[in-house]
Amino acid sequence: MLEIVRKPTMEKRSPLKQNGAMTVVDGDDLACLKPSSGSGARRTALDVLEHLRGCLLSGALKPGTVLSQVDVARRLDVSRTPVREALRMLQQEGLVEGEPNFRCRVVSFTPELIDSAYGERILLETLAAQITTKVATTDDHLVVKRRIDDMNSAQAHADFNVWQVPHKAFHATLISRAPTPLQQALEDRIARTQRYRSLLKSRYPDGWWRRGEIEHQAIAELFVMRDMEGVVRQLGRHLARSALEILTDIAPEYDPVCVRASLALISPQGNGAAQTG
Repeated sequence: MLEIVRKPTMEKRSPLKQNGAMTVVDGDDLACLKPSSGSGARRTALDVLEHLRGCLLSGALKPGTVLSQVDVARRLDVSRTPVREALRMLQQEGLVEGEPNFRCRVVSFTPELIDSAYGERILLETLAAQITTKVATTDDHLVVKRRIDDMNSAQAHADFNVWQVPHKAFHATLISRAPTPLQQALEDRIARTQRYRSLLKSRYPDGWWRRGEIEHQAIAELFVMRDMEGVVRQLGRHLARSALEILTDIAPEYDPVCVRASLALISPQGNGAAQTG
């Protein structure tokens, strides 16, 4: 069983070990589930799916949370039919486990899941960034520079939620000229890795989100210079560092095989970022 490292900054959440996975328990596990203007019979399974998926990927629904059709339907003010279908689709996506007709549980995140998600993201995002770097317009370059300025603002430095907006836009611009199917494939990987980061953000000191400033600046400069190899190399190392921070925090003994292999593929001579585990 993996040993979960606990830090004193974690006061409002209690991480529990379940079969080597990290599980977080809160007072009201379903507090994020609220009725909307589409409540009742008019709300479709896709509406419920979108709502639940958003809560899962944002970290509002914590790993280990039990989801019963009755409770979810009552919270969202809908019938059980769209809830059952939404839970079935979430099970197919690997976000919940169990039997949708009875009770499901939000999937706990394990080192293997984190390693795999980041490994896939490194490969796909660097591919999309390489394509975008080659054909990027002057406007794309200006947007990237503005996002850097926004991330470096005093307000963003002081508030993670403020910083997160230009940060997401920065990464989105780097892949904006890639084929739509590739961008769509990336959306899921990005959302999953952001979920892991969001769930653990309370374990880090204030301002931890500024650690990547130098890396973001380097990526932006290479992007404007249309240095495709440089963008791929620097972006891959940037994503790998994020993965290793999370893995080192929750399972320092785990060997990040997927992250290492992904870096080796995109930069055979420059995968030093994954030399710590």
